Amino acid sequence: MAVARYDGRVDDNRKASNQAEIAMTVEDSWQHRGLGKYLAVRLAALATDRGYDTFVATMLPDNRAALGLVRKLVPDATVRWAGGEYEADMPLVHAS
Repeated sequence: MAVARYDGRVDDNRKASNQAEIAMTVEDSWQHRGLGKYLAVRLAALATDRGYDTFVATMLPDNRAALGLVRKLVPDATVRWAGGEYEADMPLVHAS
């Protein structure tokens, strides 16, 4: 059906940062039902409770559903093209 997780990041000095990388996959037959949004919002709440304030994500260019979900959840997310894929920084205070 779906798998979602986040992992805390470390900075250049190997110290914990306030960012976490989010990763999700939703089986094709379960897409467009709100499951991705539900999982992302739930993970954002857990991450915020644990001291993280930003999710980062990497998406393939043909994954329009993921890009749309980023924009829906965090309209002011920073999305940039880097090395053949999209990278997004999403402030968690705005995720809903």
